Amino acid sequence: MSTTCPIRRSRRVGNSFYDMTMTDIQNNDTEKFIPRNIKMKGQKNEKNVETNAYGEIDFGRGKTIIAKYVRAAHDTDEQDLYDLLNKHWKLNPPNLIISVTGGAKNFALRTRLKEVFRKSLIKAAENTGAWITSGGTHVGVMKHVGKAVKSYATIQQDKKRVVTIGIAPWGAIFGNEKLVNKNTEQNNNMIQPPKVYDPDMAKLNQNENKQFTTLDYNHSHFILVDDGSTGESSYGTEIKLRAKLEKKIKKENPNVRIVCVVVQGGPGTLKTVNSTIKKDIPVVLVSGSRGCADVLASALKKGSDNLEEGYIEQIFEEFNYDRTDSCIELLKDCISKRELITVFELDPNDTSKDLDFAILDAVLRKKENDVNKNLDLAVAWNRSDYAKSHILYDGFIKKGIITEIFMGSVLLNDKHEFCKVLLDYGVNLKHVEIKKIVDLYKKDLESSGASGPQSRNYMSVMSDVGKRMAGLFGTSYASMYQEGNAESAEKYFDPYMEIFRWALLFNHREIAKYIWEYMHESMAAAVMATKILKALASTESNHEVKNQMLADADEYERHAVIILGKLFADNKSQAIDLLKTSLPRWGRLNCLHVAFEAKDKAFISHPAVQFYLDQIWSEGLMKENGRNRDACSTESGNSQSGGSSDNLCKQIVEFRITPAMTFWSNIAFYLVIGTGAGNFTGKDQHYFKNQWNYADILSFLLFYIGFITRWFGCSDCLYVALTLYCISFMIQCVRIIHIFAVNSTLGPKIIMVKKMIKDLLTFLFILTVFLLAYGVASQALLYPNETDVAQIIVGIIYKPYWQIYGELFLDEINYNPNLGSLTCNNTDNGLPRCPHESVVVPILSAVYLFFANILLLNLLIAMFSYTFDKVQSQGKEVWMFQRYSLIVDYCNRPPLPPPLVIFCFIYYACQYLKWYCKKKEQEDGANEEYGEQLREWEHWLAEKYIRETRKTADSTIDKKIEKLSDSQIKKPNEQIRCVTVIFDYRHLTACFWKNSKPPLIS
Repeated sequence: MSTTCPIRRSRRVGNSFYDMTMTDIQNNDTEKFIPRNIKMKGQKNEKNVETNAYGEIDFGRGKTIIAKYVRAAHDTDEQDLYDLLNKHWKLNPPNLIISVTGGAKNFALRTRLKEVFRKSLIKAAENTGAWITSGGTHVGVMKHVGKAVKSYATIQQDKKRVVTIGIAPWGAIFGNEKLVNKNTEQNNNMIQPPKVYDPDMAKLNQNENKQFTTLDYNHSHFILVDDGSTGESSYGTEIKLRAKLEKKIKKENPNVRIVCVVVQGGPGTLKTVNSTIKKDIPVVLVSGSRGCADVLASALKKGSDNLEEGYIEQIFEEFNYDRTDSCIELLKDCISKRELITVFELDPNDTSKDLDFAILDAVLRKKENDVNKNLDLAVAWNRSDYAKSHILYDGFIKKGIITEIFMGSVLLNDKHEFCKVLLDYGVNLKHVEIKKIVDLYKKDLESSGASGPQSRNYMSVMSDVGKRMAGLFGTSYASMYQEGNAESAEKYFDPYMEIFRWALLFNHREIAKYIWEYMHESMAAAVMATKILKALASTESNHEVKNQMLADADEYERHAVIILGKLFADNKSQAIDLLKTSLPRWGRLNCLHVAFEAKDKAFISHPAVQFYLDQIWSEGLMKENGRNRDACSTESGNSQSGGSSDNLCKQIVEFRITPAMTFWSNIAFYLVIGTGAGNFTGKDQHYFKNQWNYADILSFLLFYIGFITRWFGCSDCLYVALTLYCISFMIQCVRIIHIFAVNSTLGPKIIMVKKMIKDLLTFLFILTVFLLAYGVASQALLYPNETDVAQIIVGIIYKPYWQIYGELFLDEINYNPNLGSLTCNNTDNGLPRCPHESVVVPILSAVYLFFANILLLNLLIAMFSYTFDKVQSQGKEVWMFQRYSLIVDYCNRPPLPPPLVIFCFIYYACQYLKWYCKKKEQEDGANEEYGEQLREWEHWLAEKYIRETRKTADSTIDKKIEKLSDSQIKKPNEQIRCVTVIFDYRHLTACFWKNSKPPLIS
């Protein structure tokens, strides 16, 4: 397939060339639309004419800052402006319009208030996809808006700019002639190049009347309103058009909310606020910015009925506000609709309620608003605290499309706080379709750059997820999402489990924790989480993320252990059934197998698991219709035999094939005839996980090589065979250590030896560095002319190694030919070479032995001591974990030891042929019913545990104070009582440290 490259060519515009791409040519429709539909004020009393200023502005300033603009008459049809914004400037319709108004002259804000205003304004716009509208000039409140956008652009360089539309008077813009298109009549259909707008600020500063101002270079779009006036008389001409445009946007998009933010301001701002309130648009006053905002805020505290003439004058005087009769009437009109006005007051002690919270409160306060839309907006703002205190209530989840909000806005955008809040309020996920789960996977796969075609069906996506799970769990994981297996997928589909798995795979850790609290199969899910997190951590390169995953895995293991303890205390037999039950939703694995694969030592060493292992070890198939034997399968726990029989012969056979009897019979044959008891039955992935089997393979390999070698007939073959026999015998003797693993006293000691061997290997790497350094130096100084490679290797490695144990070779190191203590000759090849006399070698030898014998050997002892203490403190737990492996191993071994094992293989083959011929389908109805009963029982106890955990967490000091703070918001009339309780608590705490018996609180 050929790719189309952008067509690039140059066209003359005026006296310059403008480099165009295909995109520019396609956007030529905009260049045609503006002159045809957007007009500007004509000369004197003439009709409006085609606008001559539109296109793009290049603000320069060392970087390419481009903004779109248009010059429009003050009576331009708002429909044309809306089409320009939407269809030609390609601005997506907003969810919210934040109209910022206020002081049109430069004013100072307190540093903290300025920071909060800028941060909160951008946060509100970014979270909701809002448009910010302002006067667009580089002065007053518009300048603060521009600074906020600039700060955001500096931090988020790779993201889209916040849409900031400046609606300014054309006649008040200094240097507006630079924005006029050149030769418009001849080239009105040509693409206009960006106009460089970098006004001469020196000339502007010389303007004594300050009638003009400049555009703010941080705004993204400008609508410059022209009514024919210039200078100071043009100020305010844009207000009506701005209001009409905002109203039009609201009309075209009924879901759009509008809010007016007032910062400082003069009499004109008071008029704007009054007209805004009359249109039923909420207003947010930034208290502390002085001017109109503070005047209104102070008047609101007094109330419209209590406004006295003297109090109004006092307010005006305090904030240096011009007092007129019209201002007083406007002020009274404004506060008469106080429900539409929200006052933001900066609280340095509570950063959670910044300006964005006040904007949200103002937007959502209107009673006629749809509660579902309010909640959706609160989610977009990520203000779960506001949702709890102002939107949600008991029984609320029964209304509306909350599930859609949960699966879309909450999960897709990782709003974990809202995940917890909505789950606590009872959102029901049981009816979530699998396609919604697929959307979650597609979104994360796309963000990670690993997504395939978006048109794939849901089974294809979930099949890939199943393959990823198989990569984490191993080949024994049987995914229920396989091509052609849609019926099984629908049967076992559980939205809670799927969301939990998605959250784990893509590291949405907080969401995973909250979902887990509402899941069935809580213990199994916690165990699976440990395996997933540990497997992901093993491939994670970011150490911080890796450590967090391992910490979360430990937390899930702790939950699983506690739940297992509660289950075992309530009903032992059912708890054991849960341990060995196959889990179709988790690849038909069982908890025991996954816990062992994840190395969950605390879970495996739990008394419930050990009780079950004791049953398997000593009782085998004698009890509960073969259920004990089920869990011996490391894959799924499926039954491998029929039920027990009343036939005495069968009972004897069943007793014979217990793991304990299999173990001792194998040991007996091993000691008597020296044949190993390996369990290589085709499951090589399990066979090679047992490190002792490597010793068996090596021993057998050496034995058979020696057996074959002795028949070669050469003179040395018999000796070589004898050597191989001896080494094989040594390995077989060491292999006997495996027998001690069943003993609770000797078992931990074997683990200590195993871990110390790892320490020894680490030590050898360090020792090798010193050994080679000394060996090469001493060999070069003592035998500089040595040509025999074997002798060089002996001198470099062999001698320095034995020096560690006391064989110092002093005759060579301190060689003196006059003493004759060393038999050597430099001429006779039958004798070893004589070393050179060297003063340096004895010194090097002393330094080497000092490091090797004193420093390194003591380091090795310290490493062994640390390993011993560590294993000793966890000895029982580690031994119990290894014991599970041993029991599973002997559960899966044929009951007869080698060489009689051949009869077992013949029996298994016959059983398989019998099953294959009958192909009898097992009835799983009763098992499924019993499994559901177990799930409900487990869920009931798990919920009880989670409630206890939450109760304990809520009883902490921080939670109590947080609840008291929330009650202040919901019940202002109880504020004094809440503060008193907090004070009494702090007083009690202080008394506790001073006195052993603090006074009681009355």
